[in-house]
Amino acid sequence: MPIAAERKHTTERFEVGKLYTLPDGTQVIAEKRKKEKKRETLKAGETEIHEAKHGVVAWKRGKKVLYMTAVPGVDEYGNHYLGLTIMNGYDPVAAAAPHAHGHDGTAGDAAMMADRGHDIESMAGAANAVMEESQEEIIAIANALTQKGSLSGEMFDTIMHLVQENKEDEYEVIVKIYPSEGSAEVRKPVGLPKAEIFITVRDIPIQREHDVMEEGDLGKDNTQSGLNIV
Repeated sequence: MPIAAERKHTTERFEVGKLYTLPDGTQVIAEKRKKEKKRETLKAGETEIHEAKHGVVAWKRGKKVLYMTAVPGVDEYGNHYLGLTIMNGYDPVAAAAPHAHGHDGTAGDAAMMADRGHDIESMAGAANAVMEESQEEIIAIANALTQKGSLSGEMFDTIMHLVQENKEDEYEVIVKIYPSEGSAEVRKPVGLPKAEIFITVRDIPIQREHDVMEEGDLGKDNTQSGLNIV
């Protein structure tokens, strides 16, 4: 069954070139371009990439991402975080994803997994296998998180569908978002079990550069570059 039908209970295909308007008013569009010989790069901070890997691996393994943010804050349990991913269920492979790629700041992930009886190292292989085939999705989500600061579940789903359903060997999918600034309508869900929240905790906040996109830029190539996803 196509993933769109399985996850959204519809046969709708998410198409390149079609403008999707989300409940918060944000618009998302995707384009294709010929792949270059070297892997696509992006300009995003450690926190954005860290959370993107949590979310993409979880989504690929059947979980639903309800909310994602790279804006520092404090959760309802008093934990300080620089990045946060909230899902509808615990997945140890998704929890281990950033650690599997050598990211710093995974002590909170490891502690949460240990509380659930899982060792973060033992899940690294499975996480790497998912991420190896999900580079375009990770790039798209990290770029979107850099632009918006926070992503609703609807935006996360739309971006994932657009990239996954339109990937080809010779072409890559570029997702563009308008407007680029954050929205007050993107709110963090509350009242979820602590185990469903993945937290990135670091001592020093990471400064994030926002890519400002104007309405006329929807037809331009705004792919960011700077930090390799490996």
